Order: sequence, then C-alpha cells, then structure tokens
Amino acid sequence: MYENYGFVLNWDELDEDLREAKINTFIEKAYMDGEYNNEKGESQHELDWYLEDKETRDSAERHIEAYFPMYF
Repeated sequence: MYENYGFVLNWDELDEDLREAKINTFIEKAYMDGEYNNEKGESQHELDWYLEDKETRDSAERHIEAYFPMYF
C-alpha cells in the first residue's frame, strides 16, 4: 500500500515537543477564528485556559491526527 512513497510519517512518530507545538498552533488558530465563542460571539475563556484544558487538547489532537499518516 505504501510502496509508492519514500516514507510514511505517522502522528505518533513525531517528537513530543513537535506534537505539542502543533496542538498549540491548532488551538490558537481555532481560538482566533472564533470557534470557542458562545452564541454572543464572546470568548468563554481566555486562550491560556484552552491551551491548558485537557479535553480541548485531546480534541485538537484527534483533529490533527485525522490528517495522518502523511505520505512523502
């Protein structure tokens, strides 16, 4: 299945620091795009809260992981 690619990169093969940075970037972008706003368009929490919230981080990781493996 992977014979047409030089290598396949899986999410769990990335360095822990790189994975954490990707999760932070994903959350920050979602926050800036207003995805964490309530019906009135107001942010429910500060960005720092979302960056530290385990449920938010787990959700972000699932979204990112859906785009893996990456084929090169």
